[in-house]
Amino acid sequence: IRNTKPDRTRDADGIITLYKNRRQGDWMLKGKVIRVEQAVVVATAPNGSQVELTGRSSLTPIPILITFHSSEKGQARMTPGDLLTFKGICTGMDEAIGFESCVTEGRTQPLSPP
Repeated sequence: IRNTKPDRTRDADGIITLYKNRRQGDWMLKGKVIRVEQAVVVATAPNGSQVELTGRSSLTPIPILITFHSSEKGQARMTPGDLLTFKGICTGMDEAIGFESCVTEGRTQPLSPP
């Protein structure tokens, strides 16, 4: 998936907004390779294979849950507050908006207070 051109690029807030209407979200994103920008890490699974994300300004956040591709290493080092850009296949929404086979394309740690 790393060398696959994404079908769409959206920021995390845009994806959450789209999925406020599940049918529209599925129609636009489900089954497609999506590049997601500006996603904020909320929590990571102990083994680092899954990460829960949200948008930067979503007032009614729907969590985004991503599962990394087996080739991805180092996700356990992500900490809450990190900004993440990733690419993955959207699996639709149950309790959370799901993405699988994800690869990171960028990660920024938040600025620490002075």
